[in-house]
Amino acid sequence: MVALHRPAHLPDQSEVGRVAGEADRCN
Repeated sequence: MVALHRPAHLPDQSEVGRVAGEADRCN
């Protein structure tokens, strides 16, 4: 599901996935 209007302080899903992937590799 794509949120057409999201709070500006929240990253988009691609950014969430990228950061989560980096965190998983670091941990």
